[in-house]
Amino acid sequence: MTFPTLDDLLRLPVTTPTAVSLTALAAVLGGTAFGVLVLLAQGPLEWVSELPPQAAACVVAGGAALGVALANLIGATPWRRVGALAAVPALVVVTALGVNGVYGINPTLGALVGRPVVDTLQLPPVGPAPTAQAAGGSSHAARGARPTDQAGPRKTQAPKPLYSTWKAPADLPAQGRTGAVDIPPTRWGFVARRAAVYLPPAALVANAPVLSVVVFMMGQPGSPDPSFIATALDRLAARHHGLAPIAVVVDQIGRPDTDTMCLVSARFGKVRTYVNVDVPAWIHSHLRVRTDRAGWTVAGYSLGGGCAQGYLPRYLDTWGSGIAISGEEFPGSDRPVRTLTEMFRGDRAAYEAVKPVNLLAAAKPIKDTLVVATTCADAPADVTSARRVQAAAAKAGARTVLHVFPTGGHILPALRQGLDAGLATLYPWWGLAPTAR
Repeated sequence: MTFPTLDDLLRLPVTTPTAVSLTALAAVLGGTAFGVLVLLAQGPLEWVSELPPQAAACVVAGGAALGVALANLIGATPWRRVGALAAVPALVVVTALGVNGVYGINPTLGALVGRPVVDTLQLPPVGPAPTAQAAGGSSHAARGARPTDQAGPRKTQAPKPLYSTWKAPADLPAQGRTGAVDIPPTRWGFVARRAAVYLPPAALVANAPVLSVVVFMMGQPGSPDPSFIATALDRLAARHHGLAPIAVVVDQIGRPDTDTMCLVSARFGKVRTYVNVDVPAWIHSHLRVRTDRAGWTVAGYSLGGGCAQGYLPRYLDTWGSGIAISGEEFPGSDRPVRTLTEMFRGDRAAYEAVKPVNLLAAAKPIKDTLVVATTCADAPADVTSARRVQAAAAKAGARTVLHVFPTGGHILPALRQGLDAGLATLYPWWGLAPTAR
């Protein structure tokens, strides 16, 4: 028995079984290699190795299928070539949907393309500014005043916590209400998508109490989807007689495929100023919220969590606490070399200056501040990052709490667990529950 040489194989018509088999094998191998290269192009090997295996498998399988589709262009009939070309975008979409399904963060097509389907929210009247705060904390600028871009901590007061005086009325709704709102940038060159607001049951009754507020940011790719934090706060409100903070989910990226890194840049505009100046000013004008910094929390997941960690020490006059759920350690932490070159034009000192650990080290003592982080043990890079930032916050004088869950990775379970634990940790801080003994 003799085996064909390479020259013999190359001379075979593409319609023979051997040629078809070899072409298919080469297409699968080539497409698989392309899928692996796509993964490696997303960031350092350490980051790629922590991707959910199912997500990586989707990308590799999509690459292999793409290779087979393109191989059908060789020696094929015109109609077969048309079918092969039509299969390419379909395979890209299916692969993207598969990866999205693994992460589970964008539950609808609208959320996936950055346009979550949320009805416009009719806001209740704000009412007159209260003479006393709902719970302990420090004084803040008067209602409607614009926070400045320069911030410093203020002294604290200690009014009665809301949970000790609140009596839920008979008409208290069983759940809160969510909806979209417009919070336009005033002059910062950043085009934000519509934000969303969650109003807890206690905010929907007559003579509603003055409540704390959480400004929340999702990851990238992502959209200002209020469903996750609304679900978590509804669960907590059900256990606390309808009490929960108002949540405002804001857009810090502008579009799903953009990573603004939450910074001020010529490329993306003053994203940081929008979130920390425009958004608080809008909240003061449109929502019945506390005016002391202890009632104000900046929070986020993944990229949004990293943004929250950087905003807190820079705007201490606004934020009294922060929650980072699987937060990035610093802007562009998944591709620091490219970030240094593209966003900072090689200015390493400027890059170092925006990292949360360095912002915390440079901040004045930040007492009366709570910094909460959540992460999962099966995402070890996230755990290491969270511990570094928590250590810097503790050294700066803040109270810190770190929740590490056994599993959850950097996908939907991490977000859900982080919201449940992070928000529950803040309840005594906001005066919505007694301190655990």
